[in-house]
Amino acid sequence: MKRLMPKKFLKKKVSLSSILLACWLSGIASVFYVENSIAAPVIIVNPSNSSQLSKKDIKDIFLGKKSHFPDGHKVRPLILKDAQSLNKRFFRQYLHKTPAQFRAFWAIKSFTGKGLMPKSVSVNKVVELVSENLQFIGYIDEQMVNQSIRVVPVK
Repeated sequence: MKRLMPKKFLKKKVSLSSILLACWLSGIASVFYVENSIAAPVIIVNPSNSSQLSKKDIKDIFLGKKSHFPDGHKVRPLILKDAQSLNKRFFRQYLHKTPAQFRAFWAIKSFTGKGLMPKSVSVNKVVELVSENLQFIGYIDEQMVNQSIRVVPVK
């Protein structure tokens, strides 16, 4: 029977810990690949809403510190219900929080009577509500953008 590997490789012992380390490192690499392959969240508003927003404005709106757009219209933020990876990226990029920190922040704020957590809806519902009403602001995957909404360039 012919050997497929040279003798020097067969004699070398591989420890269980080195195998586990290799598996762990490949798992970490795949998580980063998947995380970075997800499109970036974009902030959307109604096409008639001409507001310009900074990252601070977006953070203040989604954390309930601002109740109006810079142009004076009332604002109602929407968060995504079923998009865990997009939520993570949005919360990290714009709010500097994890989803758990965001929920905890709103639990305290709601319990003390200082506000209500933004409405949680599906991606399609965010697009529908934003396209029909000047008050709503939301975020979606940049691949979901269509003519019925306007992407807000963030300063």
